[in-house]
Amino acid sequence: LIKKFEIGFRAGVQAANPKATVEVKYAGGFDKADVGKATAESMYKSGVDVIYHAAGATGTGVFTEAKNLKKEDPKRNVWVIGVDKDQYAEGQVKGTKDNVTLTSMVKKVDTAVEDLTKKASDGKFPGGKTLTYGLAQDA
Repeated sequence: LIKKFEIGFRAGVQAANPKATVEVKYAGGFDKADVGKATAESMYKSGVDVIYHAAGATGTGVFTEAKNLKKEDPKRNVWVIGVDKDQYAEGQVKGTKDNVTLTSMVKKVDTAVEDLTKKASDGKFPGGKTLTYGLAQDA
């Protein structure tokens, strides 16, 4: 799944700015905020301006570093793309009107869980079938 996120991000960057480069780093876990912060620090120092973290709780460290940099220099363009849920609140730079959340990729797993729960409770659980949820299902 994580590779699909990367491929989608690369395609979006290419479509928006064919001259832009994408730098990819993997943190090695989804529960390492300290690694996320250190990785973000390194990436922002190298000139990266947007980080799509796709890293669960490791992403907390990415947000921490971006907010620290924005607080130090409010004119600096540092952005984070949130994952799994709307992470606008995580991007709020305390004591300012600034926010480092560019957008969030929301998986809408709740839509699939709700649908399958209803099907199961109605005795119509689709065992053995592959179901696909997408924009048509508001997922």
